[in-house]
Amino acid sequence: MIVPYALMMIGISDKCLYLLMVSIKDIVTDTYTNASGFCLYTVMKPLFDSNTKVELSFDGITATSLSFLNSSFGALIEDFGIEKFISLVKPINITKSEAELIKKYISGFKLSSKA
Repeated sequence: MIVPYALMMIGISDKCLYLLMVSIKDIVTDTYTNASGFCLYTVMKPLFDSNTKVELSFDGITATSLSFLNSSFGALIEDFGIEKFISLVKPINITKSEAELIKKYISGFKLSSKA
C-alpha cells in the first residue's frame, strides 16, 4: 500500500498488525469541511481494511467541525462499526476541548446503535 503522506511506523508484528502514527495536519489543510474529512477518511480506510492500529495526531489542530467529523470518523464508523473504530484509533496530541468533542461525537454513535 502506498500512501502519499508521512506515516510513521511505530511497530510491526509477525501477523502484519501495524501501529502507525498519522498526523492530521500532514493530510489536510483544515478540519472544517466535508472535503477535508473525506481526505482523512481515504487515508484511514485502507488502514481499517488491514486492521492497522493508528495513533491519530491532532498536533497543530485547534478545532474540528461536525462536517469534518461526519466525513471522516462518522464514515469510518458507518463502514466498520463503532467497536472497530475504537479498537483501531487512538487520538494523541489532542487538546482537552477536542477530546471532549470527539468523545461526545462517538457517544452519539453508541447511543444510536442501542436504540
